[in-house]
Amino acid sequence: GREESLSANEDEEERLVWLLPLKFLASHIAMEQLSKLGKK
Repeated sequence: GREESLSANEDEEERLVWLLPLKFLASHIAMEQLSKLGKK
């Protein structure tokens, strides 16, 4: 919207803040899926 230029920097910081936990969560889920496939 109109506020995109004003909040661009804030959005970047929020993305960085969420990037690490999202990577951790994704890797955790991936490991669970791999373990399930391994058991089968």
